[in-house]
Amino acid sequence: VLNETSLWWFNNTQHITPNAIVSSPDRNVVIAKKCLVFPIEFVVRGYVTGSTDTSLWTVYNKGVRNYCGNELSDGLVKNQKLPANILTPTTKAADHDVPISPNE
Repeated sequence: VLNETSLWWFNNTQHITPNAIVSSPDRNVVIAKKCLVFPIEFVVRGYVTGSTDTSLWTVYNKGVRNYCGNELSDGLVKNQKLPANILTPTTKAADHDVPISPNE
């Protein structure tokens, strides 16, 4: 399922940016060009939730009110819907993610 989901996104965004997909001879197989990894992950968040070190609820619960360049108001509760979705990029370090701002 993950492979098929990825292929759907690659096929539906190739008009925006080129990707490495050459073919998919089977729904569980992708043949791709070798490429260099760009070590950035983007997560779009709509809720104050999660349990990992970089989840919005975890950092918010620890008192962080500016996360990845997004100002968060006081008084939010776990699983609350945000007024608007926010973008929370991270760099991919060797053993963990490091939050950065969209400008970074």
